[in-house]
Amino acid sequence: MQGYDVLLTPTLATAPVAPAALCVDDEALSLADFIERSHRFSPSTAWFNASGQPAKSVPLWWNECGLPIGSEFAGALGAEELLFSLPAQLEEVAPWSGRIPVLNALSI
Repeated sequence: MQGYDVLLTPTLATAPVAPAALCVDDEALSLADFIERSHRFSPSTAWFNASGQPAKSVPLWWNECGLPIGSEFAGALGAEELLFSLPAQLEEVAPWSGRIPVLNALSI
């Protein structure tokens, strides 16, 4: 992270999918297969979990179906203050707190 304040990556590798698409009902699926499937769907988030770097996903974009598209910001070790202030500034410009996807916990 030398020379960079934050790294911006997509939270997911594809548009959001229905929850059932992530269901693991194949008992023959190994743990390695499950991990590979998860990393294919969300390839960059695990890197920050493994490194211990602070990271934050925020819904900066919305697709044509009204689902949030996450943008993940990662910082250097100890940069938590930056990772809380940056999304706060972005939300002032493009508020998302009032946006509720068509499919949400309240509609189920």
